[in-house]
Amino acid sequence: MGLRSIAAAGLAATLAVTGLTRCIATAEPMRVSQGLQSLEMPVPRGPATPVEPVLAAQVPPAALELPELPEPEPGGRVVYAGPSAPDMVALTFDDGPSPTLTPRVLEVLRLHHARATFFVLGDAAERHPEALRKIVLAGHELGNHGFSHRSFRSLFPSEIAAELDRTADAIASVGGARPTLVRPPFGRFPESSVALLAGRGEDLVLWTVDGGDSDHADAERIAEAVVRAATPGAIVLLHDREPDTLYALPAILSGLARKGLRVVTVSELLARPGT
Repeated sequence: MGLRSIAAAGLAATLAVTGLTRCIATAEPMRVSQGLQSLEMPVPRGPATPVEPVLAAQVPPAALELPELPEPEPGGRVVYAGPSAPDMVALTFDDGPSPTLTPRVLEVLRLHHARATFFVLGDAAERHPEALRKIVLAGHELGNHGFSHRSFRSLFPSEIAAELDRTADAIASVGGARPTLVRPPFGRFPESSVALLAGRGEDLVLWTVDGGDSDHADAERIAEAVVRAATPGAIVLLHDREPDTLYALPAILSGLARKGLRVVTVSELLARPGT
């Protein structure tokens, strides 16, 4: 049998299995490259002699079974927001823990029955383990903000990994689980860091709403900015080392509640188990 006949027979068999009733017309052949040779395959032009479809009952069961695909592993995502359908927002706090302000932030969250995600700096975590332990005991989520607050863009991948590992060790020392959420300092990161984190099972988490507290906005402006901009699925950026953030927090939580928004952790927002 020639190459043209083989190609035509293969295509006709494919059409039969999918239940189509087209057949092959011989005009306007299509060239398909195969190694160093080329095959001329006729392109269907319209119905001709129908090919009897193959019924499912005629196909062996093994041919119909698809292999099970593994569940996707966390890691390598760059997240700015969660799903917009649930009426939830995530409050996140960077650059802590602060030995004086973080415990007071935790108390405000407790009074409002809210859980948050704290992206801690390893340097601060090592210096203030008691404040870090209070975050863990209060049931909040811990994320990794690096160790020294140096931009990931200025670091080699091995240096980024070392910063994340040292911070994770500080978290583990007070009974916290190893974080799978990473927030790069300044929100800046090279593309290579995404692949690095994917291999570590970690995701990059940015934000949708910036409270402006790192720009020395006062408490009223911080609360107004957050409540006005927050929508379902938003991730809010705040800092638990800023006094005005503490003063703004009750108004933020009350304002979000009036909008029908429930405050959750980032992992709850993304609907996967947290750390």
